[in-house]
Amino acid sequence: LPTGNGYRVDVVAGEAAQTNPDKANFENKSYAGSADFNIVANQITEKVKVVAKISNAITNVSFDETIGQNFNDGYKLTFALADLTKADAPVADDDKLVYSATQTGEGYFIVDNPILENKLYWVFEGTKKDDTPFTAKGVIEATDATDNSLVGTRHTMNFKYVVKDGTLIF
Repeated sequence: LPTGNGYRVDVVAGEAAQTNPDKANFENKSYAGSADFNIVANQITEKVKVVAKISNAITNVSFDETIGQNFNDGYKLTFALADLTKADAPVADDDKLVYSATQTGEGYFIVDNPILENKLYWVFEGTKKDDTPFTAKGVIEATDATDNSLVGTRHTMNFKYVVKDGTLIF
């Protein structure tokens, strides 16, 4: 190799390092890191220390007891890095996370393209105790001041049922 500056080592570990990993899961984190180094003629290059930080977009959802009190069993909250409401482009099951009364806690998304995958989409679906269907949806946009990326970010949501001025606030 030519001597000089400008060499870099990149490390990817965890789920993202697997062949054909699930884009979203509740169990496996991914890590990534880089370090620059130089090559000097006739010298052994020192060990290069790479700090690999979590590279997932992390979601963490909990449901306040008011959700179970006001919705029938079977309510769910779905998260994805793609718009869940586009009928012409449905999101594959292994590309989304579905939270429920029995599935809460942290979920991990592999962000393959930080430029295109810079939003988390969510849809809550349930049936209220009076058998009225209810849907709410939203988008969480990356707000990192340096690169506007979801990589390494954590998004915590606690859903609570509140009626204010006759309107359900979620």
